[in-house]
Amino acid sequence: MSSMPTSSEDRFMIAAKENDEIIKDSQEQIEILRAAIENAHKMIKTHLEKMEQAASAANENHKLDIIEQARLQDELADKQWEATKAMATGSLALYNQNKNSSDAFDKARRLGPKIR
Repeated sequence: MSSMPTSSEDRFMIAAKENDEIIKDSQEQIEILRAAIENAHKMIKTHLEKMEQAASAANENHKLDIIEQARLQDELADKQWEATKAMATGSLALYNQNKNSSDAFDKARRLGPKIR
């Protein structure tokens, strides 16, 4: 028996398995990205808290500058978090689209023999 697919059903099975692997890899990458983003967001918030603590110990003029910098960084961190959530949502949508394709392949594969 040759290693090449001998029928359209064999090729279809191979394509479905490859698609399943892509979906699994995508899901793992999304989870890794989500965890990294969440960790980075926590680190930024912790850094901002430390900056605010440092500001309270500084002289009044310097304190106001540090508080403004912290506010701007907090604002930036929130915007980055929103952008990250949007990116994760897009990744999840892509994952769902791939999953739907895989489910359709699977359904067609199961129905294929019945149609003949």
